[in-house]
Amino acid sequence: MLRPVAVLCLVATACSGATSHGGPTRDQPAGIEQQATSAPAPEAAAAPSEVAPAPREAGRRPRPRARTGTISVTGAPARAVLTLDGRPFTATRTVPAGRHVFVASYHGSALLTRTIDVAPGEEEVLDLSTLVDSLAPGQCRLCLTQEPDPTLSWLTDQQSDDGSFRAAGFDNAATTSLVLLTLLGAGETHKTGDFKVPIKNALRFLKNTQGTDGRFAAGRGWLRDHAVAALAMTEAYGQTGSRLFTTSAQDAVRVLERERTPGLGWRADEDGDIDLETTVWAVMVLKSARMAELHVDEAAWRDAANIVREIEDVDDPDLPLRHVAMLTFARYLTAEGKPGERKPAEAQPEVDPSIAAGVARLVANPLVHDAAFDPVYAYFGTIAMWQRGGEDWKAWNASVRSAVIDQMRQRALGEPIVTPPSPASRAEGSLRTGTWTTLVQEVYYRYGRVFGGSR
Repeated sequence: MLRPVAVLCLVATACSGATSHGGPTRDQPAGIEQQATSAPAPEAAAAPSEVAPAPREAGRRPRPRARTGTISVTGAPARAVLTLDGRPFTATRTVPAGRHVFVASYHGSALLTRTIDVAPGEEEVLDLSTLVDSLAPGQCRLCLTQEPDPTLSWLTDQQSDDGSFRAAGFDNAATTSLVLLTLLGAGETHKTGDFKVPIKNALRFLKNTQGTDGRFAAGRGWLRDHAVAALAMTEAYGQTGSRLFTTSAQDAVRVLERERTPGLGWRADEDGDIDLETTVWAVMVLKSARMAELHVDEAAWRDAANIVREIEDVDDPDLPLRHVAMLTFARYLTAEGKPGERKPAEAQPEVDPSIAAGVARLVANPLVHDAAFDPVYAYFGTIAMWQRGGEDWKAWNASVRSAVIDQMRQRALGEPIVTPPSPASRAEGSLRTGTWTTLVQEVYYRYGRVFGGSR
């Protein structure tokens, strides 16, 4: 994703002209600490309601005597606001969606702990006004600790011993890559984060699977599966800059350049017709590779941009909504405005009229947690509408909260991800559906906008 992350311009930054992976940097879990300068020690505080893990410490920041403090936390990226003696003190930390523990301690004893589950876009307020009356110098700390994201923990628990992730009816390399994209989208890498080992093992599996010809897959529909794996590898390279992935990622890109049918797109395999889904995945790979500064044939990129505007008519009522969403996003992805130009949502059709019809169909078909729910449509529809911004995004976002986020928050920690009883979800299986819905949530903070539309 994008480079702060410097990877996927897709999974991370779909903005043309933006620096690769231009989304907000996802810091590793860090503590928010504050030292007071007053003298008297506080009276004994009430026993904590629950036991918190040991907080991770960060650099200390001396502050004036503090009598009260309030922390306001928003999903990733989070803004923590601490008010000291009535004067605001702000600090920004990237707090991934997931389970977090806030701890206020004195002389090593917890005065108060609170565990919260932060969802993207949600806000939690922890009021510390009743904790202390006055604080002794250097003796009070307010810390934030993060437990591993429960959804990502559940996903990585499904990993096989060889590093792969498997789902019945799907290619192992493609499914492994889909989970990898989810982990990379959360700011995790093989070097940093809570899931270094699963990521390292998954990337090793992909490299061992890749043939000398650069292909990650074989058999019927191999090129579509290869494109998904190629995206994971270009994202891994773009996010870390590790030379371990340079050759693998570049070889994977060359395969897609070689297999393109000029003016038409990509087939799922040599014997098939031009396939929209394979074409969109291929375009995503080329975009990611460009952002990661891998070599991409410019003629192939320009041809791909033209292809996604001509391959299908999104006004066609027979075109599946999944394809409408994928095509609309691909058109955003390949849109080329003037350098530095930022267009509000209402001006986007003037820049690229081919997008307007797709947006209209998405707006008319919001997400619903019912038998028609399609996790792939949920993801591509959300990332496309996020590009759109404005009132259309606000309306779509309401359906995302109802159909995806609220459902995922209802599950108990460690339980499989909640999926609606829909044919599309059953076909994808619990692992892949959980991966798609997690990617939906990551759209909130991982993707830039092509035109910079208002949120």
